[in-house]
Amino acid sequence: MERDILTAIKTPWLVQLLYAFQDTEHVYLAMEYVPGGDFRTLLNNSGVLKEEHARFYIAEMFAGVGELHKLGYIHRDLKPEAGLHTKYCAIRLSTQHSRTSSLTGLVMSS
Repeated sequence: MERDILTAIKTPWLVQLLYAFQDTEHVYLAMEYVPGGDFRTLLNNSGVLKEEHARFYIAEMFAGVGELHKLGYIHRDLKPEAGLHTKYCAIRLSTQHSRTSSLTGLVMSS
């Protein structure tokens, strides 16, 4: 299901799915490379953010969540690690933010 959602969504607020394939045991998703690291690392390295920076980053995260909600989906694992920095310091929301995550980050809202 998540693969289908990521294929359908084309927005600057979410990490893009480039390719998807599977074998008998696994589904493989090749996602867009986002070189700036995750939001958790930014917070750990910078400490407390200035108010204008905090507003900027949270607004971008909400824009990503808003795009999902427009399509009737909910991000079930929203946390700082889900926000990835582009090379321009913008935030892209990811559903695949840990090596152990499975295809359960998005669900249909009722």
